[in-house]
Amino acid sequence: MRNKRGADIGSDHHLMIANFRFEIRLLAARKKTEARRKKYNVQKLQMSSVREEFKLELKNRFSVLSTQNDDTDIEESWKAIKNVYIETSEKIMGFREKQQKEWISEETWKETERRKLAKENVNRTKTRQQKISTQTQYSEINRRVKRSIRKDKRNWINEQAKIAEEAEKKGDIRELYNITRKLSQRKFRMNKPVNTKSVMLLTTQEEQLKRWEEHFSEIFNKDDNSIGSK
Repeated sequence: MRNKRGADIGSDHHLMIANFRFEIRLLAARKKTEARRKKYNVQKLQMSSVREEFKLELKNRFSVLSTQNDDTDIEESWKAIKNVYIETSEKIMGFREKQQKEWISEETWKETERRKLAKENVNRTKTRQQKISTQTQYSEINRRVKRSIRKDKRNWINEQAKIAEEAEKKGDIRELYNITRKLSQRKFRMNKPVNTKSVMLLTTQEEQLKRWEEHFSEIFNKDDNSIGSK
């Protein structure tokens, strides 16, 4: 960073010039990462009105595509189809907020917005009488939000339990595992490190399987004499 004289206004200060290329690059990378993390609010599709609107919008857009020239390049056709889904999803569903829970219904989110406005009214009041009135309204809305959240959570758990039952009947272990992980709200590590007896880390799946085979062979293949002597 260096300074230069300029802006002749009778001041003893100097204009500052700095190069922010590195900082701008970091900001661009952060914006790119945030854009990748955006997810569509597919929860809205559970509402029949939104679902029908989504279908109608897709139908209208694809009808326009069908009138285009058949000689269009395959890559261009694919881009056009992809843009139809992207633009329709952004228009009808919008993006999901970062803290939004998948099991919270749209009605509960609307009630949450009403609670937010009620809280702002409480903070803007000046007299004691206004404070009491707005606080009463806020408390009532807050109780409705909590009841609605509890109801949504119960409905979501019951729905997940039904899906888990169907997955168990079909023998779909992957789906059953995913639902169990969501209900328990725990993160499981798929691969845990496996060491040899000399505490050396085994990196390949084949080496790890052999080590497990060796481990269980030692446990279950002990002779009766060694067990009885202990």
